[in-house]
Amino acid sequence: SGYIDAIELQKLLIQWGLPEDEVDAYLAEDDDKRFSFEEFYQNLKPIWNFAYEHMKGEDVV
Repeated sequence: SGYIDAIELQKLLIQWGLPEDEVDAYLAEDDDKRFSFEEFYQNLKPIWNFAYEHMKGEDVV
């Protein structure tokens, strides 16, 4: 559909190590409970950038 829904994003952010209460507070700010790639890219850039750098340093099979 071209969107990430709030539940998918919640699972991802918690898996990346963010506290669940902070994730829930962030997601509560979004009215439509879904995120386009652009929203994900712009609004969560520090988070996905950190995850990318962390994963880049690991040997991923």
